[in-house]
Amino acid sequence: MKKEITAITEILNDFLKPFDCVSNFGEAFGFYPFSNTVEFALTVKDVHAKTFMNFVTKRYPDIHADIFLWSIMHEVGHHETENDFDDDEWEDYMRAIFNCEDDMEYYHLSIECAATDWAGNYMRTHTDEVSALWKKLQPAIMNFYKSF
Repeated sequence: MKKEITAITEILNDFLKPFDCVSNFGEAFGFYPFSNTVEFALTVKDVHAKTFMNFVTKRYPDIHADIFLWSIMHEVGHHETENDFDDDEWEDYMRAIFNCEDDMEYYHLSIECAATDWAGNYMRTHTDEVSALWKKLQPAIMNFYKSF
């Protein structure tokens, strides 16, 4: 299992290099700005997967991408948009995330929308790069699942 995680991490690190980010395997998708780390997971609770994919599909019906790809691109979107918000907006966001009643309310927070919109626009304008990434990632992810 370790070699499968390493293979995925290396593919992601190659892709993330131009963004000055690195990847790390973890329990959930996330972005850590102090280390420019995009964390990826290989499992997502079904309810969250459905609501997130419903959200992105409504915003970007022309983009047909796997939840893993959407999630990675969304986290890169956090990196690319983090400086678009001032300190007050970040403080409001940090308070708001704990008060969201459901996933959809969370996905509609301005900082979350900015990351999703960056991801959607990037995938629209860099289709060859994103397709090349997925052609490498998809078999590596499948190898992980086959290792069990």
